[in-house]
Amino acid sequence: MSSKVEIFGTQYTFEGDDAERIRAIAEYVDRKMRETSRSIKNITTSRVAVMTAMNIADDLFRCRESTEQASRGDSERLDRLIGMCQQLGLPLENNNKMSP
Repeated sequence: MSSKVEIFGTQYTFEGDDAERIRAIAEYVDRKMRETSRSIKNITTSRVAVMTAMNIADDLFRCRESTEQASRGDSERLDRLIGMCQQLGLPLENNNKMSP
């Protein structure tokens, strides 16, 4: 299924199964490109695209770092909880269904 969208004044056609997702992503990219072009005067469209891509990539990297930090924190909290249970002599069950 093809979806037609407009990003920064240019029409594009994308192929994909989820037209709503394609539209949402295109709207996001369009909004970010317009924000970039407003913040930097007299900038070419290609430079707007590159600057926007860098900003979106930075957001992605920050999100990944945040997720990794939260995951590490969860792991550390779980290790502390297991240690406390062991100190109290509470039995721990391994509900891990994976086999070696």
